[in-house]
Amino acid sequence: MKLPNEILKERIAERLEILGLTERAVSIAVTGKPDLIRFIRTRGTLPSADKIITLAAVLECSTAWLMGKSNDPTPDEAMLPLIVAMKGRVQSREAPQHELDVQEIYDAVRAPGTPKLAEIPFRPRLTDAKKDIPLFASDVGSEIEFSSDGGKVKVRPFLVFADDPIMHAWRPFGLIGKASAYGFFVPVSGMEPAFDAGTPVLIDPVRTPKMWDYALVRLARMSEGQGRPVIMGRVLESSGAYVKLRQYRPEIDFEIPMPEIESVHRVLSLEDVLGL
Repeated sequence: MKLPNEILKERIAERLEILGLTERAVSIAVTGKPDLIRFIRTRGTLPSADKIITLAAVLECSTAWLMGKSNDPTPDEAMLPLIVAMKGRVQSREAPQHELDVQEIYDAVRAPGTPKLAEIPFRPRLTDAKKDIPLFASDVGSEIEFSSDGGKVKVRPFLVFADDPIMHAWRPFGLIGKASAYGFFVPVSGMEPAFDAGTPVLIDPVRTPKMWDYALVRLARMSEGQGRPVIMGRVLESSGAYVKLRQYRPEIDFEIPMPEIESVHRVLSLEDVLGL
């Protein structure tokens, strides 16, 4: 019967070969130093539990398989966010080949009635996790008056400068395959404390917000300078005549008439971003 460190050495070597990775690159990604796998191979060292988890994420396999407790290398669904996070910390010897498109795997996992990831006989390749989500600058616009339950209220929109992003964010697992996703930094905000000033938010312009979702309403009126006026709020009601939003500071509910709306985009939650 093989000892645990012998199984670990063999399975690390197997994953390195499949993924086209070097011992040095993987070791640096896991510990910040180049010797982890060399010590496992030459000294029989068994890493701590936290390093085993990180090592499995870099090698895109389950910890149970890596330690010889399972014959299935497919990672658990809960490990996928960590696998995505580690992708930017390791360089491959050569461009890896896809066994199945990442978005197909993701859709299969999330679609009702389809098997869970562990039941699918394919290993997901997360090479689409790139630093490519544009983040745009924003500012505070001029007040606009809208109808409210008690009469009229003045709401201050944001101006999103969408011509040229100021930086790009890493694409999390939940946004792989969603090329139109974008983000911006919230300026002085009527949405505090849900979204503090300076907070980056990610937007999906394809998904329609539902009641109680946070939404970004792009106004059809003229831009101020180069900025597109948008209003952020929590959706209370949506009809053919208006979209009713809530803001928190001050707490107001107001209606934006449909003729004044160009489009309504969903503000993504943490669950959306993580693909939960």
